[in-house]
Amino acid sequence: LRNGNYDIYAQRVNGAGVPQWASGGVAICTDGGTQRFPRIVSDAAGGAIIAWSDNRYFTSDFFAQRINGSGVGQWGVNGVPMFVDFYLQDFLAMAPDQDGGAILAWIDYQFADQRIMAQQVTSAGALYYPVGVGLVVCSAPGDKGEIVIARDGAYGATVAWTDTRGGTDLHLYAQRITGSGALWWQPDGIPISTVSGTEDLAIAFDGAGGAVVSWSDYRNGFDADVYAQRFNEQGLTYWPANGALVCSAPSHQWETSVIPDGAGGAIVSWLDLRAMPFYADIYANRVNSSGAVTWAFNGIPLCTAIANQRRPIVVTDGDGGAIVAWEDFRSGNSDLHAQRVEKRGYWGRPEPFAESASDVPGDQGGKVAVNWTASGQDIYDQQIVTHYSVWRATDVEPAAAAIVSSAEEIEPDFQGTAYRRELDAAGDEYYWEWVGNQSAIYSPRYSFSASTRSDSTSQGNADHFFQVLAHTWNNFVHWTSNVVSGHSLDNLAPAAPLLLTAQRVGRDVHLRWNRSIAPDVRDYSIYRATTTGVTPVPANFMASATDTVLVDESTPVSALYYIVTAYDVHENQSDASNEANVGALTGSGETPSVRALTVLQNYPNPFTGSTELEIGLPASADVSIQVYDVAGRVVREERLAGRPAGWQRIALDGRGRDGKPLASGVYFYRVTAAGQTVTKKMVIAR
Repeated sequence: LRNGNYDIYAQRVNGAGVPQWASGGVAICTDGGTQRFPRIVSDAAGGAIIAWSDNRYFTSDFFAQRINGSGVGQWGVNGVPMFVDFYLQDFLAMAPDQDGGAILAWIDYQFADQRIMAQQVTSAGALYYPVGVGLVVCSAPGDKGEIVIARDGAYGATVAWTDTRGGTDLHLYAQRITGSGALWWQPDGIPISTVSGTEDLAIAFDGAGGAVVSWSDYRNGFDADVYAQRFNEQGLTYWPANGALVCSAPSHQWETSVIPDGAGGAIVSWLDLRAMPFYADIYANRVNSSGAVTWAFNGIPLCTAIANQRRPIVVTDGDGGAIVAWEDFRSGNSDLHAQRVEKRGYWGRPEPFAESASDVPGDQGGKVAVNWTASGQDIYDQQIVTHYSVWRATDVEPAAAAIVSSAEEIEPDFQGTAYRRELDAAGDEYYWEWVGNQSAIYSPRYSFSASTRSDSTSQGNADHFFQVLAHTWNNFVHWTSNVVSGHSLDNLAPAAPLLLTAQRVGRDVHLRWNRSIAPDVRDYSIYRATTTGVTPVPANFMASATDTVLVDESTPVSALYYIVTAYDVHENQSDASNEANVGALTGSGETPSVRALTVLQNYPNPFTGSTELEIGLPASADVSIQVYDVAGRVVREERLAGRPAGWQRIALDGRGRDGKPLASGVYFYRVTAAGQTVTKKMVIAR
């Protein structure tokens, strides 16, 4: 009314809720007459087609405009006429034709017996029928009450209406208009319900070429009850003659709204007066593919708040359920409220919402915290949800016998191994393995420490995918969350290696250190510099070793300084060991004289097949080597006669006196020469 009479305006809002066109919207029609009752459908190209009732020619005619995604009108100023004559037209309905155009239908009052009329308009604004002629859908005698229309998925539409042919009561009929503008079924339409007093029609495309329609009628007496029917593209009905009963509760049920459920059935919502003389409430029910109600006899309440609710509108939730919105007077004003009902008839958001799968800090990896928002049914005064199960995606198809279909077997105290299979919309299979349960404690949020198969490294994130299921007392009722992904990290570096020692042996330097205290050490990195203060930087890196000994061969003659760090399997680096050093070589760099029997740690250690001993002799001598087990028994003995002074490398395999491999474990070796004895420990690991 901003211009003094009713005009038509429109606005586009993006996915973030931000208006995209001019403040206050863009004008669709501001002609001097009155424009009212706009209808809008998509043009399949980011814009819309809008049609309305228009009295610019002093009668009630219909005009339309197409507006593109930028808010620019495509069919001239103030739209183009759809149907114009000197008589009254009313109850405009419109559906998209899936080709950028639209199909309009209405009741025409120019004859004593009203007619059902239609018009089709292309995306370019061209009409199928002359402006004053239109397509006659039904000219049967009698009054017409209401009209509704839905697309048919094949560029046409299905129209349903009520008329009084053959009597005084309004009955329900339907007709299909093809994409070429022809009537497909019998003249004047097929009967859907021919019982007493049909009203409050609603219709929706069923996804398969036909439609579902709902209504109220008085066949059971003074009170109006709710019925529904589904019919195919040939006009053949699926459910009982005159419709499937949706609700026959006491008092009146009116103002129906309907959508298909995606499985051959439908969801119907309505205004319900069963609480009269108090308030009108909002109810809903689901009809299956056989025409039987599945939620509850006479439906489930979606809103029974104080004061009246009116005019429910239902749309799909995309997962077999629905969202219903309505006009609500509980605050004393006319407000808008909405409620969701999922495919089994539970209101709200019973599916848990998975928020994240994040690394558990301060651990050795292998765990992520799966966090989720509780099911909307996880509330204390309902106690419907009993527990949650956490599942991890697996790319390995489990044995068929291990698959748990629909997770019905996951009781609160379940233990063991379980898998379940999911099919996506394309029919592809996905498998999930059970990782644990969490009891429902009526908390708004939950967190579960779930195991991973591997941790993130520099080679890749090793992402894992998780899903949460909310379970109820009914083993066959559970709700599945969305999917979240995350990876685990080993946040703990190994302890620094201790007691690093360095000893020159000729031009070589023998390094020894104690093993790092960590369960997942991968190897050690050795760093060398010619000045003190060695740091573990790439310029100082010398070598890696899996054992705790290393020979730095053919070293420079200068003084040398060393440190060692440990790396775990997840590439965490420890702090540096103590710094060890050797002095510069003098003279020609020959091996320093050995002043006493010296035995260095065998290398490698632990070992599997064989190891080497390094023995320094102060003078030529016979050498005896005895290997003992932890019980003190000699299990191996070697005698080497006349070994020269200096350093000797002696190979020792891991076999006993009998020539058989010694068992894994700890052993001690004793070296005796020139009246001196040295004992050290070695480990065999097979």
